[in-house]
Amino acid sequence: MKVLIKRDAFLTDYEVLKHIYEDELEEKYTTDSIKSRQPVNENFRTIQFELRKYLEGLPAKKQTAQQVCKLTKELENYPLTKVERLMIVNSRPDTLVELYALIEECEERFNLEQLQQILDRIHNEMPLNFQEN
Repeated sequence: MKVLIKRDAFLTDYEVLKHIYEDELEEKYTTDSIKSRQPVNENFRTIQFELRKYLEGLPAKKQTAQQVCKLTKELENYPLTKVERLMIVNSRPDTLVELYALIEECEERFNLEQLQQILDRIHNEMPLNFQEN
């Protein structure tokens, strides 16, 4: 087997969590309708369970598809790399300090006003504070 295209696309934490939920729902539906369990690799199930548990503690748990899409489109207006946009969507920074940590060479590329604009867009598109509740 040969990898033809490296890193063709990146997935947000929200997309991974959504996939895990859909996979679990599909497995439950299949198990209930067939009434017989097909062999499942228990190591895979353990990893899937641990990953779901981890992602549910991140902002992805309270994000929606619309929020992720809108914020991603808003961030395209700034000279950010794909990875930087992905990290911003995944971590949903609340402060300039958190934003500085996500953007490489932040001080050279952006002024304080631009960073505040980015932070305002994040707060407008993803208003939920995931630390509540």
